[in-house]
Amino acid sequence: MPLGLDPEQTADVWLKSDAPKPLATRPTFQFKYLTSRELRQVQELRAQARKEEDNAKCEKLIFSALAIALRGWKNMTSLEGDQLVEIPYAFDRLPEITTLAEQWELLNDFPQNVMNSENDRANFPSPSPSPSANSAPEPVATANPAPTNPPSPNQSTSAGRARRAKAT
Repeated sequence: MPLGLDPEQTADVWLKSDAPKPLATRPTFQFKYLTSRELRQVQELRAQARKEEDNAKCEKLIFSALAIALRGWKNMTSLEGDQLVEIPYAFDRLPEITTLAEQWELLNDFPQNVMNSENDRANFPSPSPSPSANSAPEPVATANPAPTNPPSPNQSTSAGRARRAKAT
C-alpha cells in the first residue's frame, strides 16, 4: 500500500527546542506521509498564510494545512498540581500546547521532515519487528556526514527567504 494511503504509517517530527531531549521522552508530533496532492495543498495553504495580514485568518490557514497531515502526538505533558499528566491527542487542542511560532515551525518543517523519513525508509526497506516503527536509536554524528537532499525549488527555506528579501 502506498505510504500516503496507509493511516498506520507516520513520521515523527519535533520542535527544534525539543531536539536535545531524550527520544524516549521527547515531545513528538506524528505526521502522515503526504500524497503529491496533499503536499501541494499544504504548500498552497502555507503560501496563503504567509501573505495573510489578518492574524485570525492566518491561524486558520496554518491549522488547515497542519490538519491535512497531523495524526497524533506523544510525550505531550502538562503539570497538574505536582504531577506531569499526559495530554491525549486531539487536533483541536493544538493551540493549547503550542505557540503561534511553534505552529509556524511545524508548518514550515514537517513536509521536508516527512519526505526525509520516507527517503530513510526507502534506504532501509525491512519492516521493524516491533509495533513502534520509529524506535531506531539516535544517529551518531560522523566526521563526513552523508549529503542531504537539497530542498526542492518549491520548498521554502530560511536561507531562500533571506536571499529573496535581499533581492527586493
